[in-house]
Amino acid sequence: MHKTTNSTGRKIFDASSIIKHNQYNSRTFSNDIAIIKFNGKLPFDLIETFASPACLPSRDYLDNENAVVSGWGTTSEGGSSSSTLKYVWKTAMSKIRCEQTNNGGHLDKTMMCAEEAGKDACQGDSGGPLVANRNNAWELVGVVSWGFGCARENSPGVYADAWYFSSWLAQNL
Repeated sequence: MHKTTNSTGRKIFDASSIIKHNQYNSRTFSNDIAIIKFNGKLPFDLIETFASPACLPSRDYLDNENAVVSGWGTTSEGGSSSSTLKYVWKTAMSKIRCEQTNNGGHLDKTMMCAEEAGKDACQGDSGGPLVANRNNAWELVGVVSWGFGCARENSPGVYADAWYFSSWLAQNL
């Protein structure tokens, strides 16, 4: 595996391929999911220190299921990116409930929503994980996709629904 260390001391790993969903629509954000494959495996000590793997989903998300979203994006709408990984707990919402928010009319079967008053993913977090702890294992619930601003009232974050894409993910990993 090729890795380098940049001037900030961060390790940089080369991607061997990026697999984008072939039906991604940049206008509607439908099918907003991709897989990045790395050359070789990440060193175990790096994973234990800086990251935890997430399993593919064993089931669809539940309305009001607790989940965690993480990323290095901006910490407020129009703000600066974070130099440290941030995370926030959110609550998954049924599509019926999400359609009753400002997101109504903009969702399709490839999307799901999660909310928490005053807390959200933001610019720069796109592509990051929304995970839930199920039976003592972290499972991917969603992938940060879009939203109307960040943490706005009645505008929950929208995610690519990992359960909807579970076959696609398994076929492409």
